[in-house]
Amino acid sequence: NYLHDEILQDLLSMKNLIRKASQPDVGRLLEETLQKLMVSIRSQMQFYHPAFSNALTFRENLQAALDSIQRESGTVLSLDCADTVFLIEPYAMPVCRIAKELVQNALKHAHASQVIVKLQQENDEVFLQVKDDGIGLFASTDDLRAHRGLASVREQVGLLQGSISIRAVPKKGTNISITIPMKGEESYAHFIGR
Repeated sequence: NYLHDEILQDLLSMKNLIRKASQPDVGRLLEETLQKLMVSIRSQMQFYHPAFSNALTFRENLQAALDSIQRESGTVLSLDCADTVFLIEPYAMPVCRIAKELVQNALKHAHASQVIVKLQQENDEVFLQVKDDGIGLFASTDDLRAHRGLASVREQVGLLQGSISIRAVPKKGTNISITIPMKGEESYAHFIGR
């Protein structure tokens, strides 16, 4: 959807404008569109493959990702996660991606003023909860199906053999809880397959 709606549409528009590129206004429009595309692509690259520092704990990396969202939005984001949480691959990147997507959904669609992200690791399971004080999304099943970001989250959770629970109360917020089993043999296969 992102490639079609954002990238392809802008490229097609630019292709049509190239014939008129000698006109100053058109040249400026082409340059602005290219700049917008570069910013958008960089943002998507960061979303799909966040930069993780090996010098930081998982919690510190997740906090850094949430801090960047908070700076852009001005919304209060809280992280409840112990420094001892240690997610190995292939779990660290998807869990971070899922948390970011759910936070961005709360800001964009629920108009939340506060979002709380809670992450726990117990034995061989990861528990992620994202709660907001927004308008309470997903009044109907159709709302759930039509939401692309949530569909992506569901797909990622499914690929990790996890489960997702969504509770929304109109005008009181949404609470999304995810449980993901961490399996040692999958981590081993991930490293062997590199």
